[in-house]
Amino acid sequence: AFTGDRRNACLGRVNAAHAILQLGDHQRAERALRSALADADRMGLHNVSALARQNLGPALGRMGALAEARALENLAIRAFSGQENRRQEGRARAYLAQNLLLEGELEAAESEARTAVARLAPIPPLRAFALGVLAQVRLARLHAEEALAVAREGMEVLLSLPGMEEGESLLRLVYAEALMATGNLPAAADAIDVARQRVLGRAARVVDPGWRASFLEKVPE
Repeated sequence: AFTGDRRNACLGRVNAAHAILQLGDHQRAERALRSALADADRMGLHNVSALARQNLGPALGRMGALAEARALENLAIRAFSGQENRRQEGRARAYLAQNLLLEGELEAAESEARTAVARLAPIPPLRAFALGVLAQVRLARLHAEEALAVAREGMEVLLSLPGMEEGESLLRLVYAEALMATGNLPAAADAIDVARQRVLGRAARVVDPGWRASFLEKVPE
């Protein structure tokens, strides 16, 4: 029971760090994840270690430590692939695609994003997130029509769901950007207005003013 308690406590710290990351405090998330990773490695909790590395990827990427972010995400992908955990492998590949996009490695980013979409096909909320990432990459490669088709597919998934685990703001933003890039200006204006209202609505539910400010000011989307 004691071992189970330690595992659950360590996993809980990773999950809390993921929430902190979603609120935009990348430095605090990084510190929490490095601490949890060290403890998970020491206790031989391989799945928890992989989850910590998976979340360190976007935290470090948003702080500019792209090489370390890529290395950690690749370790997480290998671990999840070995465990046949398609859910977490797909999420890790979506994170890796975003970091590769920041590095300017657009072809590699597209490959990872496409694989993420395939891995997450049975999980609509995460598939919608991966489609948003893929659309983001397609826009960066100046393939606006293809980006719009992918973003529209993601929006169709989003609108069929009660909510998304993560990535709604990204998907709505890239959908509006793709509409704009293809000359659909009135639709783009409508889409970004809805996206803005959704962000403000989510922010209003964050009770702590410091966390609310972090969410509104530090989350890139």
